[in-house]
Amino acid sequence: MLSFVMGVDLSHPKCYFVHFQGAAWSGAGADAAPTELVRTAGETVTFPLEIPAGETLDNVAWTIGTEGLATVLPGDPPSVVVSDRNYRGRLHVPNAGLALHITDLRPEDEGSYTAKVNTDKSQFTRLFTLRVYERLPQPMIYCDAQSCANGLCNITLSCTIPSRGNNMTYHWSTPQPLSMTAQGSIVIISHPDLLINVTCTVQNPASSSSTTAYVMALCAGNFLHISLLFFFFKVQDIHRSIHKVKSPISKLPCSDLLRQ
Repeated sequence: MLSFVMGVDLSHPKCYFVHFQGAAWSGAGADAAPTELVRTAGETVTFPLEIPAGETLDNVAWTIGTEGLATVLPGDPPSVVVSDRNYRGRLHVPNAGLALHITDLRPEDEGSYTAKVNTDKSQFTRLFTLRVYERLPQPMIYCDAQSCANGLCNITLSCTIPSRGNNMTYHWSTPQPLSMTAQGSIVIISHPDLLINVTCTVQNPASSSSTTAYVMALCAGNFLHISLLFFFFKVQDIHRSIHKVKSPISKLPCSDLLRQ
């Protein structure tokens, strides 16, 4: 706290700064490092506030980044003026005014939130960092390549998921230990046969999703696809061969055909 005291010599007035050192409050409501909160889109987040014992809340000014979000005056119910139309209908404040709830979270709600708290005796700031992630759908496993020789099969599988932002990690697992090399969404498995199950789990900081597939069934589809393509091109080759045989005869003049 700063006060001004005039010097006693009135012919040469001076202004002295006198600093009164009071007890610093270090409770949960005091200025502190940002609190990080992680949520999934569609969920609700709560930014909690506390004030020192014996003090009464006057108002709270909320901002996101540098933009005004809402102003709260305590009451029953509290008065809430929402500045950002993107949050209208989604902001809720309890009667005490010492929290802010945001419902139906969206990825664009992610950011830095600041609460400037004023009481009848003090003021302080609380900082929050909100991360919002999409809920992950079930991934799909595909058989990209396979080859079996000399009693060993090498299988390459990939795990895919519709784009759901950053910070996604992939984990591969099997019921029994086996030779497996994983690089993110790709795994290479060496095994005597294709009679194995494999699970791909995709995670982000807020949710996870997994799927399990039977390798034989996955790669059988690949073999069938290749066989159908081979059959199609073989039919095309046969058709071209027949066409080449017929073509010279069809081009002979009618008189020549009659002579034959």
